[in-house]
Amino acid sequence: MKILLSLIVMLLPVFLLSPSMAEQINFLDDFQQEITGLNYTNFANWNVTKGSVDSYYGLGFDRSNIFVDMGGTTGQFGTLTSKQAFNFSPDYIYKFSFDLAGSQRFTWDEIPSTVTMSLGNIYQNQSFYLLAYDPWQTFTYVFTVNSPISANLVFEGSGINPNVGLLLDNVRITSTPVPEPALMVLLGISMASIVGLKRWWKQ
Repeated sequence: MKILLSLIVMLLPVFLLSPSMAEQINFLDDFQQEITGLNYTNFANWNVTKGSVDSYYGLGFDRSNIFVDMGGTTGQFGTLTSKQAFNFSPDYIYKFSFDLAGSQRFTWDEIPSTVTMSLGNIYQNQSFYLLAYDPWQTFTYVFTVNSPISANLVFEGSGINPNVGLLLDNVRITSTPVPEPALMVLLGISMASIVGLKRWWKQ
């Protein structure tokens, strides 16, 4: 019995770390492929579908890092819509994240600016509020879908000064296969075996 339990415990990490269970990157944009510019429209992965945005660097952060200012210089906050429609399947668990920071300019400390995010029918009009000098923050969603669905990702800026918006960076979507029922049974047996093995060794 001891040998069997030990074997199960040793095999458990093999299943957990198998390539089929590894997290896969579906989409990643850190905007480093862009050039900086005001009222920038030549994004590799995005269309500016309303207003304007700036491709920026610096503002007290690492000057080698490029990000998006959701308020361009046309007097209207910008809206970014992904060029790609992302396909989501019930066979996967998805993790979606992005970074936001305050504008790092002027002193609108008591009046936050906003970015509203939508991902098709999965997430609609999710709003995020930051003050001018708030640092970078990562926002993360984990979700599954009940049936296959496609969705574009949309970020829309708003606030008091349309020429100075929140900053956006590191948009990322990853996926992990939903564990097969047989694997879930094995995991359950393995966890129970670990407990049983500990008790057996104590005797």
